[in-house]
Amino acid sequence: MEDRGFCEYVVHLDPSCQLPSRCTLTRELLPQLDDDVKEEVETVLSSVETVSLTTDSWTSRSTENYIAVTAHYITTKWEMGSYLLERFKYSERHTAENLRDELLRVIREWKLEGKIVAVCTDNAANITAAVKIVKWRHLPCFAHTLSLFKSCVLFKRVWQL
Repeated sequence: MEDRGFCEYVVHLDPSCQLPSRCTLTRELLPQLDDDVKEEVETVLSSVETVSLTTDSWTSRSTENYIAVTAHYITTKWEMGSYLLERFKYSERHTAENLRDELLRVIREWKLEGKIVAVCTDNAANITAAVKIVKWRHLPCFAHTLSLFKSCVLFKRVWQL
């Protein structure tokens, strides 16, 4: 917003455009956009009967762990849709109980109680157990399962040499 080259570029595109200040953008405009998008997502999700979830975790290059939860649904007009509900830094131990608590927190915050029909995850024992504790149907990720299978086949071939 304050870079001279960017400001000149915007003026070249539309001379009548008035860029907001960095403070206005970060304190007012982006939070309002975030609220508007969240309200829109809540409206859509409140109108569907069932939701499936996918979740995964990963570690960044700086060794910070993150978890993401995505909701998938089909509307009454048979249109598929998905929303990334949350992506957050997670520093607790990855026990089944802790992961269950995080999944339940996300479900409560997005008002999806009673709508979850299945959860797709990798094959890690902790997340699989977390899903089963809540008594949701667990679907192992096909790509992850295939990758594990390929690793096993490769491992067997290496040992046969």
